[in-house]
Amino acid sequence: MSTLACRSERYPPLFVPSLLILLISLTSFAIPVYAVSSSAQNVTTSGPSTRGVPAPNSLSVMQDANVTGEALGLGWLPEDVPADARVTPVYAAALPTHFDWSNWMTSVKNQGGCGSCVGFAAVGATEAQYRIAANSPGWDVDLSEQHLFSCGGGQCGYGWYISAALNRLRDYGTPDEACFPYTAQDRSCSGGCADWQSRAFKIASWSWVANNPNAVEAALMNGPLVAGFTVYSDFFGYHGGVYHWDHVSQAVGGHAIVIVGYDSNEQYWIVKNSWGSGWGENGYFRIGFREAGIENYVASIRASISPTTYTVTFNTDPSTGTIVADGETKTDGSAGTYGASQRVHVVANPPSGYSFSSWESSGVTFDDQSSKDTYMTVSADGWLKVHFALGSPPVFHSVIRGTDNGIRYGSLGQTVLPGSTPDSPAAAACGGALHVAVRGSDNGIYYGYVTLSTNVFSGWGRVPGSTPSAPALAAAPDCTLYLLVRGSDNGIYLNTLPNGGAWSGWQKLPGATTDSPAMTVAGPALHIVVRGGDGSSIWHGMMDRNNGQWLGWSRLSGSTPSKMALAAASETEVYLVVRGSDSRIYVNKWDGTTWTGWNYIPTGNTPSGPSATIAESQLYVAVRGMDNGIYWCGRGLPSGLWSSWTKLPGSTTSPPALA
Repeated sequence: MSTLACRSERYPPLFVPSLLILLISLTSFAIPVYAVSSSAQNVTTSGPSTRGVPAPNSLSVMQDANVTGEALGLGWLPEDVPADARVTPVYAAALPTHFDWSNWMTSVKNQGGCGSCVGFAAVGATEAQYRIAANSPGWDVDLSEQHLFSCGGGQCGYGWYISAALNRLRDYGTPDEACFPYTAQDRSCSGGCADWQSRAFKIASWSWVANNPNAVEAALMNGPLVAGFTVYSDFFGYHGGVYHWDHVSQAVGGHAIVIVGYDSNEQYWIVKNSWGSGWGENGYFRIGFREAGIENYVASIRASISPTTYTVTFNTDPSTGTIVADGETKTDGSAGTYGASQRVHVVANPPSGYSFSSWESSGVTFDDQSSKDTYMTVSADGWLKVHFALGSPPVFHSVIRGTDNGIRYGSLGQTVLPGSTPDSPAAAACGGALHVAVRGSDNGIYYGYVTLSTNVFSGWGRVPGSTPSAPALAAAPDCTLYLLVRGSDNGIYLNTLPNGGAWSGWQKLPGATTDSPAMTVAGPALHIVVRGGDGSSIWHGMMDRNNGQWLGWSRLSGSTPSKMALAAASETEVYLVVRGSDSRIYVNKWDGTTWTGWNYIPTGNTPSGPSATIAESQLYVAVRGMDNGIYWCGRGLPSGLWSSWTKLPGSTTSPPALA
């Protein structure tokens, strides 16, 4: 896998001088989008249809015979398999007529514009095999496709062989996703974590399966299978049902996938794809027996995991705290059973008035013993204890627009402010006050602040001008406030409120935007991001706060359909959080000279833009959930693991604001 908003009372419209739009080249950049050709709609299907297209970070598939397999999201290379290398599995009992491992599969991933499907198929089957071997369908195992693909010899523009991927998994394995995140491009093998070998997951063995449906059905009894098939151009019109080649469309390449089940009565396979959860049937598809060579290149694997299980007892100090282990809440004295070498996601939840202090353990090791949100690896019967310290954890403040357009604030967003707003609010905390700016129902811009020690609100004051979008607000260390808006001419306007002073007046910055901007202060620089005139491209600009000099715009890779968020940890560490076209939440970091690349939060989706803030070396992100609930998660900087999502009271129809 996000927008909350606040609303202010009716006030007169704000006015921003109507000047000519200064077009910077914000209009022409975005992650490449490969559109599905309208001619590819002649796929024969049966059964229910759930329409969707692949969408990782704006990357889709294209049905153009001249486009490479890389752009198509393909990449499987067929190979010679001698007949005597194929195994016909023997299953003692009668095979069921319908069988499906879907509930044991990890989430659907998206390979994007890289011919890395073999890596995704091999890893997808391996993750499921580990869950099956450990008898733990909820095990949060997330392995690195990028490490397997890049270190094993795969290339985005060329593809890879199934045998090479499975040999690599058997001999070397692949580490967890956090060690070597996926980038949808060719990478050097040296770019991951230094301890990847100790974090690697291997398979014990693999074999080719005899190329007939009965053999494949029997092989499925031992777990999901890696397979390759021929993709014809009509497959790009698939939206649901059972796919059958139309015998007219041309072959465009090979694709590797995971076969997870079958129905022998209806004669189809159930298949996990790697084109995102928005494609096909929630990221899966069904294909008829003997279609497109689906049974010709099928491989069965065995996870390299001991059937031995260990018991871990959980303890908390004080005993009123809890530990969440792979999604299960453990109270003081409770226990869990895990496979040898199983990695378990653990999160410490302190009781009221306490904060996380440290972990203590026997029989388990930690990825990060200083983090409240980490992974433990089980190696023996043992125990896990978390210590909490008196004192409050880091606090952020949220400001939301309720479903009634009312404005609420607080760490839980419960205190009501006067007024209403049709859009997302903006917030910044400084000098013991929570500063808030909103767009009024008259498009006016209104500003007020809450004194946090007394919860007394100053009342709304109108800032001259108007805006058609949500404003942005940022505070400098000396509590100088910066207010940024999109003008009615799509220009970008900045206003400054010195601590104890008055608004300085509007300054028009170079460029233009079609949506709300985002902003943060990092040392002497004011960082700004906007969406370009094409509605999705991402542009980053900087201004020297000392002399007001504009330092220019640069375009980032990628695109976003929604409002963005910025948060600064230091002068040389700025985080950009966006919603991808697949509704997942992506994070990029500015290291003082350049953006280091996109990574996504492992779980969670949002229908609108995120918000972000940094408090006590923690990056917090809040989103509007798909159910209009308000959710937040966080991670320690610079490289901690993401916590699970926590739901705040209430609901919203716009992005929240964090400060």
